[in-house]
Amino acid sequence: MLYAFADEYGLLAKAYQRQGVQAILINPAAEALLLLRDNNPSTVYPGMWSPPGGGIETGETREAALKREVREETGWPLQDFSLFTRSFNPVRRALNHVFAAAVEGPEDLFTLGEGQAKRFFPFREMAQLDMPPFVRDFMRSFYRSSLPDLVLQQNAQHEAGMVLRV
Repeated sequence: MLYAFADEYGLLAKAYQRQGVQAILINPAAEALLLLRDNNPSTVYPGMWSPPGGGIETGETREAALKREVREETGWPLQDFSLFTRSFNPVRRALNHVFAAAVEGPEDLFTLGEGQAKRFFPFREMAQLDMPPFVRDFMRSFYRSSLPDLVLQQNAQHEAGMVLRV
């Protein structure tokens, strides 16, 4: 299946056969969980920090792919999440669906299924991290919006019987 996507990299429209997902997982302190990618030549963006995510497999929905990738990479049983944006991964030449979700619990509840390390980072520390440029772009957009507060309210809304979708 082909997807058209206009992006900030100067492409007016381009068809992409590859798609991926990424999860901005926000804790109650408004910090995002990032994974340090493996540092080997076969890894795309080796040794860089990025949110959990990966490719959508044949026949898989983006929502199922997101749940699978988050579970594989962090052990977290993701349930409630919202689509934040779409981005373009220029190395993979893929359209990425970027979701946001509120998570609770200490960092040690999250396992490290892939990569070298995991950590929750406040936005102000992300400027010093080595991140793929497209990841830095959507993380900056996320934190400049009101979405971190809205995502954090999602759990309270859900518990009250209302689901907040951003």
